[in-house]
Amino acid sequence: MRGDGMKRLTALLLAAALALSLAACGPEGKAADTVRYGLSNAWDALMPYNSPSGSNYSRIIYDKIYDRLAYVHADGTLEPRAASSWESADGGTAALFHLDEKAAFHDGTPVTAKNYLYYTMVFSTLVASEAEGKDRQAGLTIVGFEEFNAYDGTNEGDGVSKTFTGLRLLADNQFSVTVKADYANYYYAISYAGFTPFVKELWCGDFDIADDGEGCYFTDGFYNKTGDSFDMAAHLVASSNNTDTTYACSGPYVVESYDEADKSAILTLNPNFPGNYEGAKPSIAKVIYKKVVSATQLDDLKSGGVDVLMGITGGAETDEAVAACDNSNGAFVYT
Repeated sequence: MRGDGMKRLTALLLAAALALSLAACGPEGKAADTVRYGLSNAWDALMPYNSPSGSNYSRIIYDKIYDRLAYVHADGTLEPRAASSWESADGGTAALFHLDEKAAFHDGTPVTAKNYLYYTMVFSTLVASEAEGKDRQAGLTIVGFEEFNAYDGTNEGDGVSKTFTGLRLLADNQFSVTVKADYANYYYAISYAGFTPFVKELWCGDFDIADDGEGCYFTDGFYNKTGDSFDMAAHLVASSNNTDTTYACSGPYVVESYDEADKSAILTLNPNFPGNYEGAKPSIAKVIYKKVVSATQLDDLKSGGVDVLMGITGGAETDEAVAACDNSNGAFVYT
C-alpha cells in the first residue's frame, strides 16, 4: 500500500490548495487557547459522506471529529495513525489493516475493526436507499457489492446475498477489503481504503455486524419492516442529521455543542485521542466554527469575530482579501 498508488493522492491535495484562506496573527510564539473559524456554509450533520446541504465546509469539522487509518504527507506517502500497519493481498486487489489497539472514542469505548466497517456496510443496503431516497453505493467498488446491495432480509439466493464478501472482520483489530479487479487500477484507487470509525449506534442502532468466515453481514433484525418500510430507515435519517453530543467521536476533537440559531459548533479536545503517527496531539483547547456572510466576512475578521476565514473564492472577494492582508501591517496573512 506504500507504492506509487499512494502518490496519486498528491493531485487531490493540490486541488485543495486552489481556495484562499485568511487568518489573523496572534502573539509570536504563543499558542492560542481558542481559534474561531468562519465558514460560508454551516456544518449540518454527522454524515461525513454527502452532508444534507452538500457542504464541503462540513468536511473541515469531520476531519477534526473522526479519526483516519493513516496520515498523508505532501509527497503522497503515508504514515500509520489508527492503522498500525497494512499489507496487500490477492495480487494487490485486497488490503489487510492492523489497527492501533490503544485507539478509543472520546467516551473511552475502544475503536475496533467493526467501527471502520459500519458505514460501508449500512450505506450499501436497501435500508439506506430508502432512508436517503436514492441508491446507496458506499461499497460499489468492493467485491460482492451487487449481491449484498440487493438483499432485503428475505430474498437470499439466486445472485442475492446477506453477506458482503469483500469486507472481512479478521479479528477485533484487523479487517480486510477486497476491491473488484475492474477498479483495482483506478487512478484514485487508494481512496478505497478511506475508512472512518463510527460508533455502532450511529448507523446500526441496536444491531451489529458479524463475520462467520465468508464476509460481513448484519445481525437479525436490521432488515425488519413495518408494512413496506424498513424500520431502520427512520433511524438513519435521524442519525444522519444529528448535530449534538449523542454520539462519541474518534478524532482529535469532540463536539461540545452546536447552536442551531447561529449555526456555530464548538469542539474541544478528545482526552482519549492517542496522537498522530508521531504521538503529537493538538494544543488548541477549543475550536469554534461559525457561519459567516461573504459580504461582511472581512469585517468579522478585522473586528475579532473570527480568527480564520476558510475557502475565499471569486475574483473580487479574493482581491479584497489579499488587499486586506497587504495593508494590515502584518496583522493578517493568507494561504
